[in-house]
Amino acid sequence: MFGFGSWFFWTTTVALLFLAVYFKPISALVLGFILGILYVFFVVTKFQATTFSLDMKPVKVKVEIERIISTAPNTYTLAKVCQADYRCQRGYLTFPNKNVTIEENTLLDATVKLKPFRSTSHFYGRDNTLKAYLEGIVFKGKVLSISDSDKKNTSLRAQFRSWWKHQLIGLTYDWLYYVLLTGDKSMMPKEDNTRFKEYGISHLLAISGMHVGIMYTVCFWMTKILQIPLLFKGLQLIDLNRLAALFSLIMALLYVYLSGGAVSSVRAFIMLSCMVFAYVLRRPYLSFQVLFFALVLTVLYSPFVWLDYGFYLSYLACIAIIGVLKYARRFQRKNWLYLLLIIQVACFIVLAPISAYFFQGISVSGIWVNLIAIPFLSFVLFPCLLLQVVLSSLNVQPFIFDILDFVLQSAFANLETIPKHLQWLNVMQMTWQTVVSCYLAFFLLFFDKLRRFAVLTLAFPVFQFLTKEDVLI
Repeated sequence: MFGFGSWFFWTTTVALLFLAVYFKPISALVLGFILGILYVFFVVTKFQATTFSLDMKPVKVKVEIERIISTAPNTYTLAKVCQADYRCQRGYLTFPNKNVTIEENTLLDATVKLKPFRSTSHFYGRDNTLKAYLEGIVFKGKVLSISDSDKKNTSLRAQFRSWWKHQLIGLTYDWLYYVLLTGDKSMMPKEDNTRFKEYGISHLLAISGMHVGIMYTVCFWMTKILQIPLLFKGLQLIDLNRLAALFSLIMALLYVYLSGGAVSSVRAFIMLSCMVFAYVLRRPYLSFQVLFFALVLTVLYSPFVWLDYGFYLSYLACIAIIGVLKYARRFQRKNWLYLLLIIQVACFIVLAPISAYFFQGISVSGIWVNLIAIPFLSFVLFPCLLLQVVLSSLNVQPFIFDILDFVLQSAFANLETIPKHLQWLNVMQMTWQTVVSCYLAFFLLFFDKLRRFAVLTLAFPVFQFLTKEDVLI
C-alpha cells in the first residue's frame, strides 16, 4: 500500500532526507512525512486488518443484520459478523429463502462460508471497491444454517430506527423522514435518489454539517426558551448561553450516533465542537483556523477520508461559506436573503469543478432550488420531525405528517415541471490536473497581488476544453 520497495518511495525518501540536512524548514516536512506513514501503517495493521478466515470453509459466527438489500431470489443483506474471540467485520451475506424470515437488527448464530470482497472499478464511474473499503466491507458469503435467530439488537440506535420506521408506516414520504433522522437510505426509491441529484439537493439526504448544524441550532434555541424562567430567579450572573451551547452540542452528538456515525456526520461534529469550544473560550469561532483544526482532527480520526469525495465537497463548501460570511462582515451586509443567494452562488462555483470530475455533470437548478429547500428544511421540515418525535413518544397522533406530505407533494409536482436541460448539465470528463488548476486559480484570486497569475493557471483547462471534440455529452 505504501510502495515499500518501489523506486518512487525510495527516491522521495532519499530526496527529503537530503534536503532536510541542508535546509532546516524541510526537517519539519520530513518529520510529518515519516509520522504520516507510521500513523497510517498503525491504523491499517491494528484497526483495519482482516483477521477472519476468508477461505470459504464453514465457520460458526454471530451475525447482526444491519440492512436487507434485496429479498429475491435470495435474501441479500449487509451484516456484521463476529467470531468467538469477538473479532468483528462487515460484509454481505446471502440467506437462502427456505422458510427463513430475516429482519433488520436481528442477532443470530449461524454457520457461514466467507470469501474476500471483490468488486469492479471503472476509470470514469463509481468505484465500488473504494466505497466498500471506506465502509469497512471486507467479505461476502452465504449462510449455510441458522441455529438461533430469536434475538434482537438492543442498542439505542437499533431501537430508535425500528421505532421511527413503525411511526412512518403508511406515509407518502416515509423514506424522506426516515433518512433525515437515521441516515439510512435503504427505504429510498432509486428514482427519487436520481431526482434529488438532478435537482441539486442530494446533499439534503446525506447526514452532514447542515443536518448537525440544524439539530444544534434547534436545540440551542429551545434551550434558550426554556431558560427564560431562570432569568427571574436571580441567575443573571450565570452565562446561560454557554450552558445552552454545551447542552446542544451533547444533543448533536446523540444525533450523530443515532444517524449511524457516518464519516461525514463525524466530520461535521468535530467542526461543530471546535466552533463551540472556541465560543466558550471566547475565541474567534468562525475562521479558517478552526476549519483547518477540524480538518486535522478528521484526518486523525479517519486517515483514508481523503479517498471519499464527500470529504472534498463538504470542506470546499465550508470554505466558500466562511469566505462569504467574512465578505459580508467586511462590507456590513446583513440582509439574510442576499447572503443566502451569495452563499449558493459561491458554493455552486466552488463545487462545480469537483462535481464535474466525480459526477460528469453540474446541477444547474441547484442554485435557486436550494434557496427554497434549505430554509424549508431548516425552519419547517426538520423542526417538525423533531416535534413529532416528542409527540409520538407521548402517544400523540402524527397529525404533522399529513401536512408535511401535502406540502412535499405540491413541491415535487412543481419541480417536475422544470425542463431537463435546466436541471442537470452533462459535461466532458475532467482530469484531476484540470480540477487542481481550477482550485489553484480560486486560491490566487484571494490575494490582490497574485490575481493576475490566476489566468495562467487556467491555461491548461482552457486548452483541454478547446481541444476536446465532445464538450457536452
